[in-house]
Amino acid sequence: MPIVKGRAGELRALHEIDEPTASLVMPLVEVPLRVQDSESDDADSAGVDADLQKFASDLRKSWSPDRRIVFDASAVPALPGDVPTAWLVNTLAGANYEVTPTVRLSDTSWAVESIGKAIREWSLKSACIRLGGDDLDDNDMPLADAVDQLLEQLGLEPTDVDLVLDFGPVQDEQAMSFAARIARLVLSELPHRDGWRTLVCASGAF
Repeated sequence: MPIVKGRAGELRALHEIDEPTASLVMPLVEVPLRVQDSESDDADSAGVDADLQKFASDLRKSWSPDRRIVFDASAVPALPGDVPTAWLVNTLAGANYEVTPTVRLSDTSWAVESIGKAIREWSLKSACIRLGGDDLDDNDMPLADAVDQLLEQLGLEPTDVDLVLDFGPVQDEQAMSFAARIARLVLSELPHRDGWRTLVCASGAF
């Protein structure tokens, strides 16, 4: 699972993946708060909605609708009744794209409920739970209970979900070794360890 920013260069790279490889790849695309250097023909306008519209337009140009793609809109502020992830589910699924929205333990209950409603409306039976350092450090309940609560809010089973453990960038071998130890601890606490659709441990370096 390659994790990329949803900017013009990265989306162009997805578009240029050749057919045999593209059929084996399921990217996770992070929706930036401001999409810069967009290839969209839409006029630029202020506000979050314009950014989401440009991202959705560029994504449709970059990826085939019959290949599943995961997106993460957590960088875009959400408000009650205006949840960017739910908006993108409705927009992309309405264009017959096979999309998987990402949720996090830090998401508010009303945001998760809105995303779950959009998933059910389009009969997607698909989501990605992305666990990062903040999610693991700041949660008030045991990890297994928090993940099960999220599944219940979404109305999904583990077999409908891609679980991503994201340890962020690592700067050297010591940081990589530490991330590996943390990964083993987290994996030991996860519920349904053999039941997820996919289980991904992600990290990167610059």
